Amino acid sequence: SFDTQGGTPVEMQSGIMYGEKIEPPEEPTREGFAFDGWYLDPGGTVPWDTDTDTVTESMTLYAKWKEKNG
Repeated sequence: SFDTQGGTPVEMQSGIMYGEKIEPPEEPTREGFAFDGWYLDPGGTVPWDTDTDTVTESMTLYAKWKEKNG
């Protein structure tokens, strides 16, 4: 599943098996912020690369945001 942490909802993906990659979801939006990728932790310290990382268990990815200047 995806926790957008205040951004627009992103639909959960199911049926993905161990060792498979997730489909890159549509990027969420959040007023006043720029989307800065998906992470394994709410604090945004462990990035998830949709091109190379594979599923190892049922999991939640968290959106990271950068405040827009101006």
